[in-house]
Amino acid sequence: MEVAIVVVGAFIVLLTLYDMFNTTISLGGGGPLSARMNIGIWKRLPWGPGPLRGSAGGILSLCTILMWMALLWLGWTLIFLPVSDAVLRASSGEPADFAARIYFSGFTLFTLGLGDYRPDGALWQILTALCVATGFLSVTMSATYLVPMLSAAAHKRAVASMIDSMGDTPEEIVINGWRDGNLLSLGTRLASLSAPIAGTAASHLSYPILHTFGTAEAGRSMPVQIVKLS
Repeated sequence: MEVAIVVVGAFIVLLTLYDMFNTTISLGGGGPLSARMNIGIWKRLPWGPGPLRGSAGGILSLCTILMWMALLWLGWTLIFLPVSDAVLRASSGEPADFAARIYFSGFTLFTLGLGDYRPDGALWQILTALCVATGFLSVTMSATYLVPMLSAAAHKRAVASMIDSMGDTPEEIVINGWRDGNLLSLGTRLASLSAPIAGTAASHLSYPILHTFGTAEAGRSMPVQIVKLS
């Protein structure tokens, strides 16, 4: 039973790291855990306009990171839980109880601990070091996930604003592009938009959660502006 609990904990940790890697580094469109969770939350959000719908991207991003942290904490707690002398109270050398092992796993994962509990033996010391490394890795991957995604969301709205500046309707875009008896100026502006639009499309493939970063302002809404441009 002890071995089974440790194996389950290790599986949870490895599965979470795999999900983080696929979501943040591989640019494969999201890991199996985060993708399913985001789809489930997205389907349950109200479809009508409102502040909650406009904040969906931020909500899903926060939920994804919290899910990673919670699963890592759970996994490491299960690893340290079953063996009685895996974690000891530093002051007395007595085995830590259930609550103390949860506390030890969380403090080790998210900080370097306070020293009030310590691992006993070489194996548990090595596992504690791996727990610390996992915590640093999760923070790094979370930043790797958030920074480029938020940058891509801002870029998407900037491209939408560029298209909106060409005219409020398809007809206005054509009229505003007419200069000196031809549409050369319109062609130049369309050519300048090809690279930003292609970059936005690539970002959506890498970070599908970008679809949830919506806005109630038509002038900054990429779907509205792409339809108008088309």
